[in-house]
Amino acid sequence: MVCFEVRLKKVIHACPTCGVNTFNTNGTQTSKVKHAGVTDLNIIIYIVKYRFICQTCSTTFSQPSPTSTTRKRVSNQLIRRIMKLALNERNTFRSIGNEVNLSTTAVINIFVEHVPRPKVSLSTILSIDEIYLGKKSRKKYAVILMDFKSKKIIDMVYGRSVDECIRVLDNYSREERATVEYITCDMYTGFHRLASSYFPNARVCVDSFHVIQLINDALLKLITTLQKDYSTDSKEYYLLKQHKFLILSSSFNIEWTIRNFDKKLK
Repeated sequence: MVCFEVRLKKVIHACPTCGVNTFNTNGTQTSKVKHAGVTDLNIIIYIVKYRFICQTCSTTFSQPSPTSTTRKRVSNQLIRRIMKLALNERNTFRSIGNEVNLSTTAVINIFVEHVPRPKVSLSTILSIDEIYLGKKSRKKYAVILMDFKSKKIIDMVYGRSVDECIRVLDNYSREERATVEYITCDMYTGFHRLASSYFPNARVCVDSFHVIQLINDALLKLITTLQKDYSTDSKEYYLLKQHKFLILSSSFNIEWTIRNFDKKLK
């Protein structure tokens, strides 16, 4: 690893609040930026920059860095290197992180923020579902918009809150969203509110997996309630406790011809 210290030249800057040019400073600050060099060396640049103070509105602001945007700990060149490495399908986020000396989570966040998002037309049948990104990810979940017919991803929302979904759906015009006829999703109320607000002509269809899950949960609660009506040493309690899988299973999955001796029932 190679470290450099760079001191920025003091020049006149415009105040971001009122726009008045100022040359007055209020000390300096040092920011640490990871950089991609021309070689495979990992480079860290310590940038010493001035803190300016506006005499008109008393706003203090930092001198902009030539290597990175505001509040970024990685240089623009390192971001370009990460995106170039991501073009190779053999590279994983972990291998890219090892090469540029960043954590896997940092690489994922950079990729999600800078990956090009080609706009794809919405399908008449739109599937909405969430995926788990891992406990180390800055946001634990992402929402996927998928074409039900072609099984291709249309768009992705980094996060799963309603506000984050709205920011992505606002990229599509009302006319485009009106072409959606059906939406398949789970029972999350946020998806249902989005469907009614942003897809006025669409009918919401809860996918079969979550319907079956809801039925099984209701049956389990009913079985638990029935168990309380019998003593723990009764045959009824034993059947409900040990053989409830017969109630929850499909009749096609039960081996009706196989006979087994049960000690409790004799």
